[in-house]
Amino acid sequence: MTVRTRTAIGLGVVFVGLFAACDDGASTSDPGRVSQYPDGANDGGADASLGDDSGGGVVVPGTVEPDSLALDCGAARVTLPFGARLSIPCRLEGTLPNGTKAEFTSEARWSLDDLTLASVSSMGEVGAYGTKGGHLTVTAVRGALRATASIDLDLLVARNTANVSAADLVTLRTGTTAASGMTWAYPYDRTVFPRGLPSPKLMWNGGPDAATIFVELKAANARLESVVTRERAGKAAVADADWAAFEESAAGPVSVTVKALVAGAAQVLVTQTWTVAPGSLRGSVYYWAANVGRVLRLKPGRSAPEDFAARALGTTASCTTTCHTVSANGSTFLSGGDELGGTYDLRTDTVNRDVGGTPGSNAKRRFAYGGVSADGRFVTESYAPFPVGFADAAGSGGQGGLFLATTLAKVPNSGLDGIRLGTPAFSADDHLIAFTDYYATGSQNADQGVLKILDWDSSVPRATNLRTLVSRGSGQPIQFPSVSPDHALVAYHRGGLRTDGGSHGDLYAAFTAQAGQEVRLAAANGDGTTLPAGARDQNWNFEPTFAPRASGGYFWAVFTSRRTFGNELTVTPDLVKQLWVTAIDVNPQPGVDPSHPAFRLPGQAGDSLNLRGFWALDPCKSDGQGCGDGSECCGGFCSSSSDAGAPVCSSTPPACSRDGDRCSADADCCTSGARCIANACSAPPPR
Repeated sequence: MTVRTRTAIGLGVVFVGLFAACDDGASTSDPGRVSQYPDGANDGGADASLGDDSGGGVVVPGTVEPDSLALDCGAARVTLPFGARLSIPCRLEGTLPNGTKAEFTSEARWSLDDLTLASVSSMGEVGAYGTKGGHLTVTAVRGALRATASIDLDLLVARNTANVSAADLVTLRTGTTAASGMTWAYPYDRTVFPRGLPSPKLMWNGGPDAATIFVELKAANARLESVVTRERAGKAAVADADWAAFEESAAGPVSVTVKALVAGAAQVLVTQTWTVAPGSLRGSVYYWAANVGRVLRLKPGRSAPEDFAARALGTTASCTTTCHTVSANGSTFLSGGDELGGTYDLRTDTVNRDVGGTPGSNAKRRFAYGGVSADGRFVTESYAPFPVGFADAAGSGGQGGLFLATTLAKVPNSGLDGIRLGTPAFSADDHLIAFTDYYATGSQNADQGVLKILDWDSSVPRATNLRTLVSRGSGQPIQFPSVSPDHALVAYHRGGLRTDGGSHGDLYAAFTAQAGQEVRLAAANGDGTTLPAGARDQNWNFEPTFAPRASGGYFWAVFTSRRTFGNELTVTPDLVKQLWVTAIDVNPQPGVDPSHPAFRLPGQAGDSLNLRGFWALDPCKSDGQGCGDGSECCGGFCSSSSDAGAPVCSSTPPACSRDGDRCSADADCCTSGARCIANACSAPPPR
């Protein structure tokens, strides 16, 4: 197969220098040519006539029609150096009735199944962009006949920032001697990573004192080889741009090998398997930053959190906003004090209603850890045995029921009057309310909570069908429930209600279809994982909260943990409190742990004690604004028009809904195997 190479123009990314020893199979016999075509007919730019499926230029010969067609695009796998365009000529051949062969390349209509990978000309020339790898199906149609061919474009991201020699590169690639006297610290084996985050920090304790580190990541259609200089002893990282290029092409299992160059020899530090989920985390996490004294907002992928309420509420020394809850759609923030006790409109950054009272008073903290409906229209109080200042903390004072978020006026006939909801949580699809009943034994008791659920319809609004899901039993008390976007699971922690008093905790989930079906979220807790600090890292997991949308084939939950973070945060548990994220299987099975080993949410300050991460979508965008997917749009859809190019928000339903777009049933989704969850299409998990 003849493959021509040219450097991509206007990619918006820095070209990655290739290893001298890498053989990508590309021919450079015509390096001066800037066109990907064999003649000047289609030399109108990178995409001038690519993707032509109109039949333009098709010549119907006065020959006998073929009985069958066969398409040949050369090798089934092609290495695609990141930043280089490759041209792959395809040839369409037909078998005539007399058994002879004839070429029909110029007479076919050509198309590709994935135009994010490449484009195709009217002469069957496939032009790979050099920015993304994947599986590509080429189709040629002539009359009633068609033929297809498959090409696997394997993206190669290669960098040698440590400037090691070609001989050392070979040594690093082939060396298999295991390093001794070391313990791997982070990331954990079997971690599932979403797209859109910085490159994970690689950390280990002990082992060789080596400055040069080799990282190799292999996925089905992507490979990354990076030789870097360590940041410090026991810590290294791949460049964020290289990681981003790799993960955009990786979907599914990733084999990970990290080696050190020691006196001209390679020593293997670790081999692991990760998974890259083909989707980014949606929305933002609102969390209490104890060292700052207010709730901050962190969008996954950003380098630092945002003090979102500073514009409206100023920056007091402590407790401006605290004991919070956020609506799944990102419109309503509920604060339990101290400066703000009431509701805040996240769309306009204005206070809806403050309940009044002095900071720290019972009145001001009336809605501490209350519930907010997914659509942001309604709120409830929380009947949880926290210190004084919380609703009903002394056995009286709570009003109960349902209230309008804008005015805090009580809503009649809600079905919630008389039900004491402890840290209530509404599902993102507004079909379920989960809460802890601390009055199961008659009086309020933090150690005897029972997990209960209610069916909920925000359109009425009304709650019905109160029932017990899980009793405490012989385990630790049940605290802080959260409902999955499809309301099939309720996650919570078993342990102390207060996470700042030294009490231990671990994560669990219950299946809502049948009472009593509880499973320990073992992988998220670190069970079966070689935690870097051993027993010191165990049983410090609290307050799980589901993201309101699935992404990349998984649910995602953020939780608080006092475990160490690699070899960066290694002090005693009372001095460590960070947010971690675990992937949760979308189709969990009773009795089977649906969680995966967790990763620390990047962007947090390491010296801050962070807790109660509450995940919500960002306030939606109006039609015409730029978007990544439909979950960002008020109209529910994110699409490109023929003249606009870049995707924008829209209220007009397309022929089918892409991942993240609005839907009402699985059949609305474009992707085979996708599910409609919380009225948004969710792609199937990677294989």
